[in-house]
Amino acid sequence: MASEKPPTVIKKYANRRLYHTGTSTYVTLDDLGRMVGIFIDEDGVFEAFLYAGGRFEVIRYPEADEASAEGINVLKQIVGTWDADGASHGFLLKNGRFTSIVYPGAAHTTANKINLFGQIVGTWSESDTSFFRGYVLTRSGFENIDYPGAIVTTSHDINNLGQIVGIFKDEAGAKHGYLRIPAERHVGHLEAEADNESDDD
Repeated sequence: MASEKPPTVIKKYANRRLYHTGTSTYVTLDDLGRMVGIFIDEDGVFEAFLYAGGRFEVIRYPEADEASAEGINVLKQIVGTWDADGASHGFLLKNGRFTSIVYPGAAHTTANKINLFGQIVGTWSESDTSFFRGYVLTRSGFENIDYPGAIVTTSHDINNLGQIVGIFKDEAGAKHGYLRIPAERHVGHLEAEADNESDDD
């Protein structure tokens, strides 16, 4: 019999901060109560989901063969990737409306994470055989992310300061992590377009 996965333990300290012992990080109630991900249905199709308020909700992008949800911010804006006819595209789900995310000239685009200001990071490639590059999408548009000297660059996460982390592969094929810090301290403009729906609905 396989060993059971140990339970997640969240500690609450006197300063009212919550500590996740499994990841050794501080978390918020939003981190604990709302998440997105992917599952495989009974037909073997990859489907995206949102878990909030104790309920699962399937996220289906119109015209998609398969989809995955990768990131969600505190305004309930969700990003992910949808596939159709062998091509991958990113998506943003905001206030119940989908927007497709396609890097200019790309055959494949993914959307991995979104921060409080709606800034999105992901990856893109020109073709099935070309190397991946990273990007950040802001109110100003797309910005390519290529680590100097790397043959592959991917962007995995972005925080509310606009700091981006990812992975790059050098010419020898070795993988390394990177941190990209924006030149400007002010990184975003918050639009008060949060979904008014409560988690308790």
